[in-house]
Amino acid sequence: MFSLLTQWSFLFLPHFGSGGVYLNLGPHASTLPDVKSFQLLMKCGNCGEISEKWQYIRLMDSVALKGGRGSASMVQKCKLCARENSIEILSSTIKSYNAEDNEKFKTIVEFECRGLEPVDFQPQAGFAAEGVESRTVFSDINLQEKEQ
Repeated sequence: MFSLLTQWSFLFLPHFGSGGVYLNLGPHASTLPDVKSFQLLMKCGNCGEISEKWQYIRLMDSVALKGGRGSASMVQKCKLCARENSIEILSSTIKSYNAEDNEKFKTIVEFECRGLEPVDFQPQAGFAAEGVESRTVFSDINLQEKEQ
């Protein structure tokens, strides 16, 4: 049986205007235990079927893989080909987007994918930002608006 193992990164490019308004945007260190999920659309690596619904992948979740082969953040059975696929959030890769990163792409999280391919990302709860000058923490930042 062939198993596709890939590692995916999500690049992030918010725009804060000249000089930058926020520092440390992302799954902020002070809110990391509260990061509810990364919301992804997935594609099966075996048959190419793209899920109709967004999949919520949480850092705190751990699901056992078949045959005692370890665990993953999410295990999903493809509706079309019935193959069991999994994805794991690599917790050590979660990064903040800092003022120095303004107008640059930056990887904010990486996933270990086995048979799944993320095709879209929608930020959800758990993101926070800290003011560059005031150091005021802004929690529950809404990052759902996408460029057209």
